[in-house]
Amino acid sequence: MEGLHVQTWVPETFVNACLVLVHGAGEHSGRYEFVKDWFVQRGVAFVAGDLPGFGRSSGIRGHIDRFSDYVEIVKGWILEARHLVPDRPIFVLGHSMGGLVTVRLLQDPEAQNLDIRGVILSSPLLRLKMQLPPWKAKLAAVAVKFVPTLRLPNEIEPAFVSRSPLVVQQYATDPYVESKVSLRWYAELQLTIRQAAVETAKIRHPLLLLQAGADRLVDPEAVYPFMDRIASIDKKLQVYPEFYHEILNEPEKEQVLQEIWQWIEARLEI
Repeated sequence: MEGLHVQTWVPETFVNACLVLVHGAGEHSGRYEFVKDWFVQRGVAFVAGDLPGFGRSSGIRGHIDRFSDYVEIVKGWILEARHLVPDRPIFVLGHSMGGLVTVRLLQDPEAQNLDIRGVILSSPLLRLKMQLPPWKAKLAAVAVKFVPTLRLPNEIEPAFVSRSPLVVQQYATDPYVESKVSLRWYAELQLTIRQAAVETAKIRHPLLLLQAGADRLVDPEAVYPFMDRIASIDKKLQVYPEFYHEILNEPEKEQVLQEIWQWIEARLEI
């Protein structure tokens, strides 16, 4: 797909691994500058892009015809990472909707061919915390057939993303944060959540799942059946009881990054 914004960074001295970032709904990869800098300083190459309709990428804002398009794009980012560091392990970090995209990637029959060493999910969107009223859901189901690109507010309040006032302010004023999604996007999201739940047992990769316990956007309780059902032998769940949705933007983010790095480091020579 043309017009996609993607960037790569390679440490100047040594390279331990490469981390591919998949951002969440409404946001963009530019919000992860701190994460990128933190890992590059530790010898980890970094690949991050904006999914279509978000950030600096092309496309109707907040719209996608097929959710599987996101998965195909992330496959491309992983192949770019392999070209960037041909002989080093590749890890994928998916946040929120990006976590759901990553889950569907792991459930894809071609996932094994991508040679992913491990996956980190950050508050993955396995189930929405906020549900549409039944009447509104029915209306949307009918309207999507006639006006699929009609966009409505995504109901994400800036105060929901983090306990940091600075992060909330930056989110609220970021010109690249998209506050609306299309009816087709919402329908595709609901379908993908259902598909991911049905095919949970297809996931076999090493997996670290980090969940915000006070999440107001995704349902924290959804991670427990998910972790029980995946086929991965190497799997770990870490819940942060007081954290809001964006655990990588919470005041304790250094702690979270350190835990991710320790998990990655332990799997570099596997």
